[in-house]
Amino acid sequence: MQESEHPTESFCRHCDGHFYDSARAIGVYEKALAVSILHLKTTPYAAKNLQSLLKKAFFRSSFQDATLIVPVPLSSKRRLERGFNQAGLIAKSLARDTGIALDEYSLVRTVHTPMHRAAMDKKAREMTVKNAFQVKRPKLITGQNILLIDDILTSGSTASHCAKALKKSGAAKVNVLTLARAV
Repeated sequence: MQESEHPTESFCRHCDGHFYDSARAIGVYEKALAVSILHLKTTPYAAKNLQSLLKKAFFRSSFQDATLIVPVPLSSKRRLERGFNQAGLIAKSLARDTGIALDEYSLVRTVHTPMHRAAMDKKAREMTVKNAFQVKRPKLITGQNILLIDDILTSGSTASHCAKALKKSGAAKVNVLTLARAV
């Protein structure tokens, strides 16, 4: 798997209304990257190449001021079905590679939402995650520059609502880093 030839940083203005400060991805959700992400949703292992690409994307980003890494949480039902959180696996890898603290427990998904489908439009995705996230340990979030980690950024709704909950609990900044972005 090679880095995508598509730009990983663009200003398309589609995320202007979102609550996170900035978002970046390794590449576009296609080809080998898409296959790797689909595999990661069923197997609790992130390939070394994927981990390396994530680390490179982080160090090329403007996210060096991150003080805490937080994965996008799964609902307890989805976590039980899957047996692991793929965003948590990615976040652990990045925390280990960067030395930034990891918090997998403060941000929780309080509402079980249906799995997103490719055919869902932006409004439908927005409605499935609205008010679905909550911070259980706000003292650990207050004043932090959060790096929110997920596998894919599709409409940005999930990341936005996670960021909203984190900022409501006092996070100074929330940036998003994903393996891929949908185009």
